[in-house]
Amino acid sequence: MVKYKQAVKDLYKAEKALFEEFKKIHDLYPTDRIKFSPEFNQKGKPILALIEATEGRLCGHMLNGQYAKFSHRLSEQFREEIKKTYPYIDFIGVEYSVA
Repeated sequence: MVKYKQAVKDLYKAEKALFEEFKKIHDLYPTDRIKFSPEFNQKGKPILALIEATEGRLCGHMLNGQYAKFSHRLSEQFREEIKKTYPYIDFIGVEYSVA
């Protein structure tokens, strides 16, 4: 298995309960972004922290060496793999105001 896919699989397995809880609000989020945004952001922040920590372990040691370009691509592949299950992951932290 490709390294980034294994990292995603391990992350989901290690934090299964947290990801399952987030999946519930994640699936409701696109139906009414204003209504579900506060809960989505609250439950999403720990998820985002876990993703960033895993991403750092996966490719952080390559940033300054000759593999910096590879590291960037690996990071993108890792994020794309996450987005297959959680396509709205990039919306964590976005706040909406009702005008």
